[in-house]
Amino acid sequence: QCIVVIDMREWTKDTEAALVRQGEGNENAMKEWYDEYCHTLTKTVELVKGKLTKLQRRCIGTLIVVDVHNRDVIEILDNAKCDSPAAFEWNMQLRYYWEEGNVTCRQTSAFFIYGYEYLGNSPRLVVTNLTERAYLTC
Repeated sequence: QCIVVIDMREWTKDTEAALVRQGEGNENAMKEWYDEYCHTLTKTVELVKGKLTKLQRRCIGTLIVVDVHNRDVIEILDNAKCDSPAAFEWNMQLRYYWEEGNVTCRQTSAFFIYGYEYLGNSPRLVVTNLTERAYLTC
């Protein structure tokens, strides 16, 4: 679970950095970030082909599902020509930040401090807008 939270926080930070570069005039910033993210995702998928424990395989499987969703979000942002972290298409996503010594979760105007609750290392089939809202409100 901690691995997924860190993965999401890093994705949030890096996606916002690409949005800022896009807004500063680098018209290919989001496309470049998308390509880099796809390369990283491919390397993560390669890990599954190796010898792993059951727990490692489940963790990496969860990361792959989350990262595929994140890849799709980057593509949506690029296609929508977003060029700022203030873009609605970005703000509607579930985002993780490190703020004042805490992991925080944000989506549109909602803000929660992550409570480090143990949810287990459960497999996921897919991430959708509906499941993101469910995670935010449950």
